[in-house]
Amino acid sequence: MKTTWFVDEAGDTTLFGRYGKVLASTDAVSRFFMVARLEVVDIDALQSDMDALRLELLADPLLKTVPSMQESAGKTALFFHAKADGHDIYDDLIAKLFGRFGEFGVQRHITFAVRGSKPRTAALKTVLDNIDEGFKGDFGFAPHGHTTVHSGYPSASAGLQACDYLLWAFQRFYERAEERYLHAMWPKFTQVLDLDAPAPKTKGKPLPTGVAFNEKHPLTLESRAGVWNKDREI
Repeated sequence: MKTTWFVDEAGDTTLFGRYGKVLASTDAVSRFFMVARLEVVDIDALQSDMDALRLELLADPLLKTVPSMQESAGKTALFFHAKADGHDIYDDLIAKLFGRFGEFGVQRHITFAVRGSKPRTAALKTVLDNIDEGFKGDFGFAPHGHTTVHSGYPSASAGLQACDYLLWAFQRFYERAEERYLHAMWPKFTQVLDLDAPAPKTKGKPLPTGVAFNEKHPLTLESRAGVWNKDREI
């Protein structure tokens, strides 16, 4: 078996601006940083659907006047990209993203969205290899088959564009407390691991791994606030 995944991020890890000015807790930076992986069964069909959607939007007499829909802007008219460097934080989240769940024994084809000016393909492959080696050391067998890692740009990948827009729904949820976009796309998600959500306590101590949201425990503003801390707001 072969599994194809596309990995993208939302938010940023910038803490300081020019001259060392602290940007945390200001409107200059996002309050959350997140990464996601999108599993694609039929890449050609996804590319065809994305192209058809773009043509439909460009043909709309109202939308075609929007600045981002102009080819000269180099944005939605050419490819979908939702946009509103902390490699250590990113790599740690990638380890959690691929170390928590997934099918056993499959060959993996993974495309990461390029961050900054360097693709960092080798570094990301090392992160994934370390996960597999740790698993093999604990259980005596490798969890996956051969893993191929690539880096790409959304403009050349329908998979990255789709992953980017699904993350956009999360960003609206976390940054602006808007549920409607996440609610509409929720059936597309398998699991969300929120490392910052208020976790339940075990023997008086909070669990260190955050809270998992899934089909049985959907992510909403109320559930994210936590049944253990009902007065906490997002």
